Amino acid sequence: MMGNVSLRGGVQRRRSNLCAEIASGTASPRNDTYINVRIEGAGIAGQVLHRELEKRGIASSLHDRVSFPREKVCGGVLQWDSWQYLKAAFQISEPVRLIHSVSHFWRGKKISNHSLPEPMVYISRWALDETLYSRQRSSSLNDPDSLRVNAKGIPVGAGGEWIGFQAACDPVQDLEMHYGRGICVGISPTLGPEAHLAFIVKRERFRNAEDLKKILWEELRLKFDGPLKGTGRIHYGYSRESLAVGDAKMVTFPFLGLGMKHAIFSARLLAEKISTDEAQVYDRTHRHVFRRWRLFSAFIGAIYDSPFQFLLRPLIRNRALFFWMYRWLHRDGFGVLNVLC
Repeated sequence: MMGNVSLRGGVQRRRSNLCAEIASGTASPRNDTYINVRIEGAGIAGQVLHRELEKRGIASSLHDRVSFPREKVCGGVLQWDSWQYLKAAFQISEPVRLIHSVSHFWRGKKISNHSLPEPMVYISRWALDETLYSRQRSSSLNDPDSLRVNAKGIPVGAGGEWIGFQAACDPVQDLEMHYGRGICVGISPTLGPEAHLAFIVKRERFRNAEDLKKILWEELRLKFDGPLKGTGRIHYGYSRESLAVGDAKMVTFPFLGLGMKHAIFSARLLAEKISTDEAQVYDRTHRHVFRRWRLFSAFIGAIYDSPFQFLLRPLIRNRALFFWMYRWLHRDGFGVLNVLC
């Protein structure tokens, strides 16, 4: 990797001073900064940030506590524009499964099937992380004054009401979304003989794997095969950490299917702000750019397991309402994401 790189020339501003200014909100844009970036976490967000910084001539390094390949609980479904970006940026040639429609099920009963305006893509998340990592240049930067960015993924622990799981199940033809009390399930077709099942469930609803199997069957009429992999407690919401990307910055409710798209866009946004010496305004800009996703995610999370859950049914049953919601979520009224794309 490259050493210190001057963005505009001039003298170096120390990382400790810059971080303090960012935290206090007193930092002002400057164009005379040398900077190195330490990215903690080598998932999609971390790797995209590393690649975007390198493209802009800024030294950065990736740090992760595990080796690759690694299994990771994830639905594995990418929006089409996200896949096109990753495919071009990292020169990915591996085959993927295209998804052209989505079916919605309410407590085991199919209530709608909608063709998608653009196909979605299923790709194994652990395979994707390994592929992206293999495309990166080696990074050995260990500057104690590097600017630290959190890209470690979903923050878990106190306050998290949900736990995520994944397993294999019988094959399906299109993306299936299943909704029930205290549980939300996504089933995606894959390139293999089995489908990929990923779901979140309220922690209070189960004690062991047998309870999960019982809930899936009684609530949704679903079964899974093989081993079950889970996460710690998940808190869906917004992080107060200024310099963070992906799920470390904002965790959207999986009903929306925006997790990996946000990982990519937030990393690209931060790379742009660092390259223009505006890291201190990233947090404010992020809140502005992604407020639609953040607010709607909070709304969905609040009513999903409440007596008002029935309000979601028209959104997924009616084709016009479904595509209105789809376009509304993916429209960028401020032009920021369009510039990045």
